[in-house]
Amino acid sequence: MLGKTETLAVLGCGTMGEAIVRGLLRSGKLEPSQIFATDRRAEVVRALKEKHGVRTGSDNREACQAAAVVIVCVKPHEVEPLLADPALAALLTGKLVVSIAAGVRLDQLAGLLPKSAVVRAMPNTPCLIGEGMTVIARGPGVTDAQAATALEIFRCVGGCLEAEDKVMDAVTSLNGSGPAFAYIILEALSDGGVRMGLRRDVAMQIAAQRGIYAFGQDSDMIKFGPKAQLTAIIDNWAPYYLQRTNDAIAGTWKSTDTWGGLSSKLVVMAPYTNMPDDVKALAEKTEAAIAAGTLHPFKCPVVDQDGKTVECKGGTHLDDGQILSMNFYVKGVDDKIPGK
Repeated sequence: MLGKTETLAVLGCGTMGEAIVRGLLRSGKLEPSQIFATDRRAEVVRALKEKHGVRTGSDNREACQAAAVVIVCVKPHEVEPLLADPALAALLTGKLVVSIAAGVRLDQLAGLLPKSAVVRAMPNTPCLIGEGMTVIARGPGVTDAQAATALEIFRCVGGCLEAEDKVMDAVTSLNGSGPAFAYIILEALSDGGVRMGLRRDVAMQIAAQRGIYAFGQDSDMIKFGPKAQLTAIIDNWAPYYLQRTNDAIAGTWKSTDTWGGLSSKLVVMAPYTNMPDDVKALAEKTEAAIAAGTLHPFKCPVVDQDGKTVECKGGTHLDDGQILSMNFYVKGVDDKIPGK
């Protein structure tokens, strides 16, 4: 890892770049003063500074000059315009440069930075919650110590191993796209359950819960994003459905806000384990606010992950049917999650 006086630059510090920054800080491997994050968007730069206390800016040359190690997190089509800058390439001479741009080969990186030690890395989206997998491939002249630095960086956001560059396209397909295929499998299992007579929400819950354990994950899936996104897998639906069934039999059932069940213990959130302390604290505050009725995560209108606006039916909050039938990765929530 870097020395106590050395700096890591993260160029194009978007979603994945920030996940790496967060992982490094959480692990204690680097201090905020040792990280220089850049982005061309002023609001992103400001947010990174406020959230993590790291050095930020929009000048990539300045960041590269200050850094001993550089991670390139820009989009694949932006890599060449960025690294083709002669002044930038000169600043990177003799330094370790790691690219996470999918599809950009080591020979391309070496051609753009012939005097740098280049490493190609392929992380995946679970890195965003510290449970990802990254595979790296080293370019010519990269020392064991430099490769070890790259491995240690990515192990702060999950697992990491080294492979040869010739297999990195296969790695991209398997590691980068693998999580999406896992979700397709869960969806197919849910479809099978529906065809056999289960309700969609029941089938999805069964498939997801089994799938989570089968894929080696815990059920504590509450996560929070920059726009107060809330995603959750309920740990125990049984009391909720039992109560709803009894209400239906008695003719007293009315569709309500599912999350209201937190206060009555009809809905029990999954244990807050195996997650960063700051996320755990935020999850606990949010659960308490929902249970107290001061926070309504599904206050209308909301926009689901597919960009579809979900309108309320006769109220200001989504009812059970709407919540259980929509994509749970909700953005654009009106209510703000309590701050840290």
